[in-house]
Amino acid sequence: NETRENNFNLYRKSLLNNYWQPVYRQNTFCSNFAYPIIHPKRNDIVKALRANQIECRPMICRSMGVQPFYVKLYGKQVLKNSKIVDKYGMYIPNHSQLSEEEIEFTCKIINGVIG
Repeated sequence: NETRENNFNLYRKSLLNNYWQPVYRQNTFCSNFAYPIIHPKRNDIVKALRANQIECRPMICRSMGVQPFYVKLYGKQVLKNSKIVDKYGMYIPNHSQLSEEEIEFTCKIINGVIG
C-alpha cells in the first residue's frame, strides 16, 4: 500500500496534465490500483502507451445517463461531467512492482503527447 501511494505521488509530481489533476487531500492515505488521467488527447495517449507496451484502461463504460437501465427508469440524460470522464478518462498502472524508472518512462510518454 505504501508503495502504491508513493507511485501515486510520483505520477502527480511528474505528469504535466493541466487539464485535470486528481484531488488528493493532505494527511490522507491513497492506495489506488491505477492512476487516473482525464485529458482530451486520451486516444493519442493510449496509442503512445500501447506502442511502448504499457497497459491502460478506460475509466468508465459510458455515461450513466445513457446506460439502458438508467434510460428505462429516468429517460436519457446528458450528464456533462460524466460525459467528459467517459470521453477523456483512463487509468494507467499503479502496482507495487513498478519501479520509479518505469513510472518516469510512462510519464515521459504521456507528457510527450500532451505537450
